[in-house]
Amino acid sequence: MGNVIYVDRVFDEATPLMSRADAKALGLKRYFTGKPCKHGHVAERTVCKSTCIECKSDDYFRRYAANPERMRENGRRIAMRYKAKHPEKVLISQAVWRAANRDSERERSRRWREDNPTKMREASAKWARMNPDKTTSYASARRARKSSVIVTPDADSIVRRMSSEDTFCFYCNTLLLAREVHVDHVIPLAQGGPHASINFVAACAECNTRKHTKRPSEWSRLPRRKAARAIARENEIAEWIANYVLGDE
Repeated sequence: MGNVIYVDRVFDEATPLMSRADAKALGLKRYFTGKPCKHGHVAERTVCKSTCIECKSDDYFRRYAANPERMRENGRRIAMRYKAKHPEKVLISQAVWRAANRDSERERSRRWREDNPTKMREASAKWARMNPDKTTSYASARRARKSSVIVTPDADSIVRRMSSEDTFCFYCNTLLLAREVHVDHVIPLAQGGPHASINFVAACAECNTRKHTKRPSEWSRLPRRKAARAIARENEIAEWIANYVLGDE
């Protein structure tokens, strides 16, 4: 029986056939002869070593299966060298990928923020130090959001008092020193929550970061044993908002 020929890519009549020497003269990295390699693959070959692309791929997966950690480390080193040598190409490639995969990129970023609250805080602090003008702009935007929601006269003084007292995290019940307290809006300002004492709870940095702009009823990672109390508080605030609006009318 003759050798089995594997056609790994469809090449039509427009696909140019050329020798390695011609491809090298044209500055190409790959070329196609139309002939099978010694393992039967009809595929492109690399100009540098005349290696069949499919054979190269098979060899990679074989070595990866034998020693995955070493192959991952090699891949990281190669990626770092390429990034150092071609930073602009990497930035452009990343921007193109993010533009084409916006939903999956947002979900990946969200998971990373929730799983790495400490790194997220450190990165945010570093960014704020390096971008003071933008930090001021974002703070102004937050003040503008507060101006569009219900704000009670004593709200800011209550926030200052809560930030100066040792307490427990409302969501996970972790003991907090005053310097560790984050004052969280149960219903976020971004969702129309009021800047009022009824909407304030003390939270640890991790819970505040993980919750982000979600309501307790939308936060799937809220500890189950605490979910009922938090959702009850959310419903209480929603009722308070409705009564406040009716009172103004």
